[in-house]
Amino acid sequence: MGDACFITNQYDRAISYYDKVIAAREGTTDYALYYKALSEGAKGDFSGKAEVLTVLVKTITKSGYVDDACSSSHGLRLAEPGKPGSDLVRQAHQGLPNSTKHAGMAEKGFHLL
Repeated sequence: MGDACFITNQYDRAISYYDKVIAAREGTTDYALYYKALSEGAKGDFSGKAEVLTVLVKTITKSGYVDDACSSSHGLRLAEPGKPGSDLVRQAHQGLPNSTKHAGMAEKGFHLL
């Protein structure tokens, strides 16, 4: 139901459904966190988006969504030198050495040490 609301721009309703999935702590928690964050961003709540993505990155480190959460085009934008949280992004990417996002981020001036 959350996805149906998301694709029809009913972001508050989508967030409500994603919150139920997150609270249940079943197999798709990372998916729900990621799309909740996208919904927050679509509403213009960029700090809410970053907060939810940070929870995803910190709590479900092996999720396939961590890479997108950290990417410059979708998520936290914390890997810029001197930005708060750059250590979090670096830690998240340590387990993703073959990530296609690594190259794209480096080309844009982002640094993952």
